[in-house]
Amino acid sequence: MIIMYAQGTNTSNKQALTWFKLRGIEMREEKMYKMTRENLLHILALTDQGFSEVLKHRAGEGTLLKNKLDAISSLSFNESVDFIMKNPEVLRSPIIFEENKLLVGYNSEEIRKFMPQKYRKGVIKARTQ
Repeated sequence: MIIMYAQGTNTSNKQALTWFKLRGIEMREEKMYKMTRENLLHILALTDQGFSEVLKHRAGEGTLLKNKLDAISSLSFNESVDFIMKNPEVLRSPIIFEENKLLVGYNSEEIRKFMPQKYRKGVIKARTQ
């Protein structure tokens, strides 16, 4: 099952939801603060760059969020995971994943990896409603 963790109503979240709906691809949307530790660990295992791939970038963020992001850099792995579980606002949004696929943020090319194989082979056309 594809799971999309999101916070707020930013453009990336809306685009990802629309993309899945237009193609009739089943997925489950969850609020970022409901992320389980197990799912966070699974997401981190799917990354190439670890925490830096899923955390917001310091530039353009408010002072409080910058301080939280700075705090993570001095923590151990388990402490960082605990910190993120208590402060999910430090995560980028959306985070979309399933068993062995991950997309952080919205990218119109990368999101295609969640398309079932029958779509990719052109057997079934995407709905354009």
